[in-house]
Parts: sequence; C-alpha cells; structure tokens
Amino acid sequence: NLRKNNKKGEKHMQVNKDLRLRRVMDKNFIVAVGELSKTFYGMVKLNDTAAFVFLLLLKKKSFEKIVKAVVKKYGVEEEIAKEDVKSIIQQFKKAGFIND
Repeated sequence: NLRKNNKKGEKHMQVNKDLRLRRVMDKNFIVAVGELSKTFYGMVKLNDTAAFVFLLLLKKKSFEKIVKAVVKKYGVEEEIAKEDVKSIIQQFKKAGFIND
C-alpha cells in the first residue's frame, strides 16, 4: 500500500502494525504481536539485506530512499539494488507483511 510520506510527495509502503523485527543470536526474524499473533504463529527468518529493507520500511522510507540506503550500505550498483529491493518488497507483500 503506497501512502504519502512527506510534503515532497514521496510514497512509502505501510508495514503491518502487528509485525516486529527481532535479532536473536545474530539472526533476523519477523515476529507477530497484537491481533496478528492470534493467527500468525512462529517467526520468519530474514537475511541481513531483507532485515535492513524491513527496518527502513518500518521507518516509512520511500522505495527510492531504500534503494539509496542499500547502495550505500552494501556498495552495490543502483540497478542491482533496485532489483533486490523490489524482489524483497514483493516477497513481503506476498507474505502479507505490507498492508494493501
């Protein structure tokens, strides 16, 4: 779901409010809290890049800002970062982590 992020007209995606990112023994997990915890059991393990993208989504960053942050953090080319971020976001949408 795209929503206005700021006065510049940038858009951000809305992460399900009942999801949290947790780090346990150097591993990243998404866990459910609140109402979602009644139907979503367990945890979803994320690699470091997916966890970084999820954290930025929680901070309501736009797709463009997430791509730039991935380029800066991992030193990859922008086109590669765009494809990776797009793929991660599609997986989050498919799993219902991003509200439509």
